[in-house]
Amino acid sequence: MRLARAALRRGELRARWWQMRGRWLAWGGALGLVMGLVTGGGWMSLRRFGASPGRSEPERRAATAHVVRKMTYELYPRWLASHGAFACPRATDLAALAPDTPSVDGWRRRLQIACGSSGVWIRSAGGDGVFGTDDDIVNRWAR
Repeated sequence: MRLARAALRRGELRARWWQMRGRWLAWGGALGLVMGLVTGGGWMSLRRFGASPGRSEPERRAATAHVVRKMTYELYPRWLASHGAFACPRATDLAALAPDTPSVDGWRRRLQIACGSSGVWIRSAGGDGVFGTDDDIVNRWAR
């Protein structure tokens, strides 16, 4: 009788443990989802880009200029060779070709890619976050 109670108790404890484990996993998943929604996934690109809020403006500009140049003159021609002349990539498509290349600029904003008959423009909005102003970082690859 005593052994039966002990086995029953172990079974209850095991069931409670699995129940609590399920709750913790659910809360952890919910917390991750909330963080992703609140930050817009920015914490992933922040980590990938190595940008920190304490970076200076010239450091952000230099890092962004490097990324835009690399996408324009190295990654875009590689992507173009496998996708054809009439396709237009996204920044994430180009970043996927080189794992160390982010798809965002130094301010953690998306890069803009515009394709036309004369070439491709890869652009960062710069520090003010507005496209078409003087602080934009732009490179063009002519077809």
